[in-house]
Amino acid sequence: MGRTDPDPRRQQMLSLLEETGTLNVGELADRFGVSLVTVRKDLDELGAEGLLERTFGGAVFSHRSRFNRSFLQRALEHRQEKRAIAAAALEYIQDGDTIILDAGTTTLCLAQVLKEQVKNVFVITCSVPVALELSSAGYDILLLGGMVRNKSLALLGRETLRIIERYRADKAFLGSTGFTAEMGHSTPNPDDAQIKEALIRIADKTYVLVDSSKYGHNCLTSFAQLRDVQLTITDSGLSRNKAKTLEAIGARLRIAEVVEKTDLNRQSEETTGPSTAVENHPTLNGHLPLRKKGKR
Repeated sequence: MGRTDPDPRRQQMLSLLEETGTLNVGELADRFGVSLVTVRKDLDELGAEGLLERTFGGAVFSHRSRFNRSFLQRALEHRQEKRAIAAAALEYIQDGDTIILDAGTTTLCLAQVLKEQVKNVFVITCSVPVALELSSAGYDILLLGGMVRNKSLALLGRETLRIIERYRADKAFLGSTGFTAEMGHSTPNPDDAQIKEALIRIADKTYVLVDSSKYGHNCLTSFAQLRDVQLTITDSGLSRNKAKTLEAIGARLRIAEVVEKTDLNRQSEETTGPSTAVENHPTLNGHLPLRKKGKR
């Protein structure tokens, strides 16, 4: 029997979980024609993503597995790239920072690694999933109010904008649906663009986290030119020629090297230093340390 691609299989497992509320390892092995070991590995990885909760012999809902289906499916796409980007972004966060985490699956990945590595930050977010992910971390979390968008579980609207204006942050970490030299970072939702623009205004520095598959997409509304953000963090799927095109119009890029799944164990045994992300951007002249702001 041939081997099957694990990602579509795991998406089907999440669909089954949504329908039945519980999963059984033996039943899944029979259904997909794979071994019990393979099913357990699938469930373990989905559990590590917070998309389900492992039980003896199976799995049940976690708080995040109740999210909108499209959000769950997007969380499974380009997972290795998003993890690499999140690991690179983490290097710009220090204990005591006030940070903004935008809505989206890549910023959710950052939240997952953040709570494991940083002890003390004040988090401002417009993302229900991010707030839930960090709820056990012991951080002070400000969840902005507003209307909840069903697709992304982001908080949007005039009330959200009014609340944002009352705060300041050291650093903002935003997602992007598309990025090009001509349009910069963009999103298909004008309301989402307004929120991102407001978050940029209250942050001393802005980092945009976007995987390389989004390159070349001009969405409906631009929210930032590439040269106007501190750093665009993407992955090594972005070719050198494309990176040069972006750098030519003033973009500062951080290219995070994607580690293949088969290399993860070996890398953890062989390296104890910083992440494998490689920084690739023009020199930032006059770069000064951030002013630390009090919690508002």
